[in-house]
This record gives sequence, structure tokens and C-alpha cells, in this order.
Amino acid sequence: MKKRILIPYATYGSGHKSIALYIKKYFEETGEYECLTLDLISYSIPIIGTLSKKSSEFIMTRFPWLWSLIYFSFNNKLSAYVSGKISLKIFDNKELKETIRKFNPDITIATHFFGSDIINKYNKKGITNSKLVTVVTDYHSHEFWLNSLKNIDAIIVGSIEERIYLLKKGFKNKQIHTTGIPLSPDMIKNLNIDELKKKFKIKNNKKTVLFFAGGGNGTIVNLTYFKEILKQNYDCNVLFIAGKDKTAERIAKNYVKKYKRENVHVYGFVTNVNEFYYISDFVITKPGGAQVTECLLFNKPILLVKGNGGQEVENRRYLVRKGYAKRVRGKDTFNRYFKEMLYNEKALNKMTNKISKIDQSKSMENLYKIVEKLK
Repeated sequence: MKKRILIPYATYGSGHKSIALYIKKYFEETGEYECLTLDLISYSIPIIGTLSKKSSEFIMTRFPWLWSLIYFSFNNKLSAYVSGKISLKIFDNKELKETIRKFNPDITIATHFFGSDIINKYNKKGITNSKLVTVVTDYHSHEFWLNSLKNIDAIIVGSIEERIYLLKKGFKNKQIHTTGIPLSPDMIKNLNIDELKKKFKIKNNKKTVLFFAGGGNGTIVNLTYFKEILKQNYDCNVLFIAGKDKTAERIAKNYVKKYKRENVHVYGFVTNVNEFYYISDFVITKPGGAQVTECLLFNKPILLVKGNGGQEVENRRYLVRKGYAKRVRGKDTFNRYFKEMLYNEKALNKMTNKISKIDQSKSMENLYKIVEKLK
């Protein structure tokens, strides 16, 4: 009989969901597992859950400084405890309880702390008897992630620094696994770079820059940097991915027409993002956990533009401190770092070599091995 894995997430941003779906696909294809993903937002109290999602997204994208203030102000045990109790009231209801009870998971892999808190509660009440694995999807844990620390069988983190931090917070050594934030192994399959360059109309004698729009209000600011690349007429190929933001895609295409840049290409939502990474020399993006982990997976130096505050501030600090990324503070620093990464081969290689010392390629495989030991 197949073991059952519950993978709860909450769609506060796209990273928690993306990683949850990667885990589901890998475990179903690789082993004898039946997996169920649950978006906890869809089970929340009507209006309140949706409102909390919409309001947090609005603050993060429009007022990242305010989100940072909230994030760091609540990064303490008392606030985390109170918030945990409130979140359980919002998300714990008869429908969710019945769905989880019927599925009866042997193992839970939560990519959001709400999922860990709920299963911890259900285990205590005898509703479930599930091993609990928590995947921290950023490079530093907020206190919210630590509410259930005594009852988490395994916590997955992205760095040695985070491991040390969690040991200080009371986690036991055997609970912490520095295997990296799990991504789909399908992303790193071998591809023919020459064929990809022909496909994307890339000029081989120039560096290629991959630029992610960023989403929300950040897109507007980051389009300014995209425009700056065109105005300065930098000698490189640029692949700009607007994602689902049709407005950003339209504006970016208009910029390309205005400045008549044949070596700049604008895309909307793509499903073959691994191909873009393969042919790029470095990446411009905001410091979202899943996004920057992809950059590290493909060994690409990062130029960090405006983020959404809070957890992305922590991600940025980690990446810059380790030498994997440069932080943009405005047009001056953007142009300075862009030129350095574009024209200073030694500086770019230094960043690349630092990233190459970490190995993200087996993060999902290692998660699988951890779960196998728990079942």
C-alpha cells in the first residue's frame, strides 16, 4: 500500500506553491507515494483568509518598507505564539479537518508554517498521526516557522548559517537538514546550449542577461532598470521575462521598439525557464526564495533589484554576504554593478566560483531520502 504524503502550502506569494508542486511531482514519480497538495487559503474562513492574502500582497508589493516593519516587529516568540493561535482559528475548520482526516497522511511536508502548525495540532488531538517535515522556503527562518519546533521530525533549510541559527533557537541537530530548498531535478537536465542560442536568437559573442520583472509594484521600479539597459546601449543580449504581468510585457516591448534594440527579447509567462538559465551569464531579479534558489541551482551570479521586504530582506542579506549577489540601491549602483558583471570577467568569475561551491542539484533527492527514513 502506498504511503500518503500531505503537502500543505499557502499562496502568500508563488514560492510556497511552486515548491509544493515540485515535491508532489517528484515523490509520485520516484516512489510508492500518494500525494495531496492543499492550498490552506482555500480552506480559510470566507473573506478573512482572502483578505489576509490580498492585504499582505498589497503591502509587500506597494509598501515593502511597511512589510519589513511588520515582519521584524513580529519576529519574537510571543508574537509568533499569538499569531499561530490566530492563524489556526482562520484556517482550521470542519472542511479542512475532514479533508485531512480522510486522506490520513503518513507524512506531511509543509512548505508554509501554517501547514506545520495545523498538523502539529491535529497530531496532538489524535486526528492525524503524521510525521512532520517543514521546508523553509527562504534563507532565514522567521519565528513563525518555529512554533512547532519540538514536534517537527525534520526541518529543511538552505544554508549552514541557518542550521547554526536553528541550533541556537532550540532545534536538535538530528532535526535539521541542510539539503537546500528543494527544486525540480527536471530543471537541470542536459541541454544543447548552441541549439538554445539559435532558438532564442542569441548572438554568441555577447554575454546574455536574464531579467525577471518581479511582479507587483516592484515591476514598475524594475522596468526603470530595464529601460536603463536600453538607454545605455550595453553590448549584451537581454532576455526579459514579464511573467503573467501583461502591462509589464507591453511596456517592455514598447521600450525595445523605441530604442531599436534587436538583441533584447521580451517574454510573458514561460514554462521553459530552465532554458533561459542555461544560456544566461547572470540574472537580474528580486530576492524571492524560490527564484534565487533557481539562480544558485544554475550557478548564476545575481544582480538584486527591488524586493518585497521582510523575508526578502533576509534573503538579500544572505546572498550579498556570501558573495553570490550584488544589491541595487538605485540607478547609479545598478549601472555600476551591471557594467562590472558584464565587462569584468574576473569579478563575474569570482561570484560564479563562490556559487559553485554549494550544490543545489540533489536537494529534492536528499529530501526524498529523509522522508524514506521517516516512513
